[in-house]
Amino acid sequence: MLPIEYVFKNFPKLVIKDSAVASIAYGAQLKRPGIYAYSGHFRKGDIVALFTKR
Repeated sequence: MLPIEYVFKNFPKLVIKDSAVASIAYGAQLKRPGIYAYSGHFRKGDIVALFTKR
C-alpha cells in the first residue's frame, strides 16, 4: 500500500494556503498570494499536483 502522494511524485508540486482552498474549489484561479510553497519547474498551463498544508 502506497500513499496517494506517490502517484504525483513526478509532477511539479504546489502547496496552497488553507484560505485559498474554497475559492479554488469553486473555480477561482490560483494566484501567487494563495501559494504557500512549490517545488519543481512549471509554466502556465502545465499540470501540477496541488496539496494543502494540512
